[in-house]
Amino acid sequence: MEFSPALLAPTLDDTMMQTPTFSKASNLLGLLMHRDVEYDEIKLEIEKQIDDPRSRITSLNCLKQLIPPEGKKAEIMFKNINDAHPEIELHDELLKRRVEQLLQEEMKNYEMEVFGVVSRIKDDMPSPSFFVKNWAGKLVKIQMPEEKRHQILDYLANRVPIRLTGAGTKKRSLEISDLNEIEPNTKIFIDSIREVKLTNIIEAELSYERYDNESDYWVISNNELGAYGVDSTVDKAKEMFKEDLYSEYLTYKDLSDNDLTSKASILKRKLIDLFEK
Repeated sequence: MEFSPALLAPTLDDTMMQTPTFSKASNLLGLLMHRDVEYDEIKLEIEKQIDDPRSRITSLNCLKQLIPPEGKKAEIMFKNINDAHPEIELHDELLKRRVEQLLQEEMKNYEMEVFGVVSRIKDDMPSPSFFVKNWAGKLVKIQMPEEKRHQILDYLANRVPIRLTGAGTKKRSLEISDLNEIEPNTKIFIDSIREVKLTNIIEAELSYERYDNESDYWVISNNELGAYGVDSTVDKAKEMFKEDLYSEYLTYKDLSDNDLTSKASILKRKLIDLFEK
């Protein structure tokens, strides 16, 4: 893999403006690869070179994207008009470990976690973003990395509940400036109802549905137990689910099996097992 400012000449008014950026990237990688320098010294030097914590997170995430998958190899070379730096092996294990450790330590202080559903995409250039409606119904703005665009579009098209983490700030509203990971999150787990500790944790499905082509609702369901909760926020839908399940328990627990179908008898036993054992 080779990068050169000269290759960008047709699209830049002044190619030389890019040289400091390439030099900084080369110095950063060279520092991380230095086997004779202790990790703590490297960390302090990086903090001197990049004094803004969120900029450090962004830079480290960019380096992480350059590192090839396990078993693959890749090299990078930085060139300018005057000279070329030696190739750097991006698959180097020491580089991988240091980038991961630095990123984890930085993210501890600035990482935020959001649960919700992708509601829309804003393709403003040069900084496209997308919005997530969180479990409480509030919008969260997230800067959209190009490499995750197709994944995010799929979540939007299919209304997939998601969980994401990233570095962000909370001013008047929450905003994620550096997305770390985004993944489906379609399960809700319930271990107690009305202060009663259940004998088994209930796994319920979480979905985001539109009714009558007008309103959107969170739906929590467990078809095996026949319990459902629907509301505009996940917390309210969860409470409705719990009340529905508890009402079923109260309805079935004292009924005679002789008055129930075999399917209803099985449900009764499951409910009693949940609340009484």
